[in-house]
Amino acid sequence: WDYSDGLRATRPVVRSDGHWSTEDTGFWLLSRHDDVYHAAADWQSYSSANGATPVQFPVEMFRMIPLEVDPPLHRHVRRLLNPFFSLEAVAAAEHAATGIADALLDDCVAQGECDFVGGFANLLPAQVFFRYFLDAADDQSKIPWVVQTILTMFEFPDKALEVAPGLFAWYAELLQGRRESGRREDLIGVIAHAGLDEATDGFTMDDKQRLETLNMVVLAGMETTAAGLGNIAHHLAADQQLR
Repeated sequence: WDYSDGLRATRPVVRSDGHWSTEDTGFWLLSRHDDVYHAAADWQSYSSANGATPVQFPVEMFRMIPLEVDPPLHRHVRRLLNPFFSLEAVAAAEHAATGIADALLDDCVAQGECDFVGGFANLLPAQVFFRYFLDAADDQSKIPWVVQTILTMFEFPDKALEVAPGLFAWYAELLQGRRESGRREDLIGVIAHAGLDEATDGFTMDDKQRLETLNMVVLAGMETTAAGLGNIAHHLAADQQLR
């Protein structure tokens, strides 16, 4: 954090020669709020369409939608997804999420010790997400496989082409099930029917884009949250004063 603070204070715009994808090297880093805000708002100059993630997968293989698209599609997809992640929507799941967290911690206590990341951080967001955002409680047995597949994709990007097809096949089953049942009220149902009727939705999406949207939602809801929990635990473990 001290390094980041110093960089922001003395070199708010820097050029890195680090790798940001399997094919491309070098990128600019903006660290001041006003600069980041300006770049985020000016999508014509700072497009996200060629990639926008620290671990960059080839966008022709799969694109993170809506993260790696520009308006107007970005705007349309965000409008569909936002209600499911509002403060009110998340608060509605808080009580049940607390129960899941307590059960996972009880398991750790019963073991006498546990790997916090493997036994808690990776499992809590996955279980909550499956039950309350994917409405896929019957698929909970798939959680270890989904978590491991996602971790493999981020830790070993060169293996993404090997493991991603299985994950996307599962996404396709979820979306197809919602379309066949006509369900539109939950998160998967909204994605499954997104852009099918341009006259109603105001935009169009193809099947690949719907798969990419569900993939982005799952990664953001599970991997990003798990990484955040793990980082919090790391800082608490390393800083006695902070504890």
